[in-house]
Amino acid sequence: MQINIEIVADTSAFDEQPTEELRRILETVPRKVLEILMRKPGCVCDAPESADILKDTNGNNCGKLWITEVSS
Repeated sequence: MQINIEIVADTSAFDEQPTEELRRILETVPRKVLEILMRKPGCVCDAPESADILKDTNGNNCGKLWITEVSS
């Protein structure tokens, strides 16, 4: 399994304390990974409350999270 995290730090939430904003977003990742793993295989959700979407403190989409299988 490979966990992929993409964060675009160009929203205003990153202006004053970017490391604090990044920390807050990364703290949501373990819960989101569990939600994604509990889905039926092949299911991808793009709803605004989806575990696939990372949001900043202002509620703006600032990234995504996805899991892929690694072939051995």
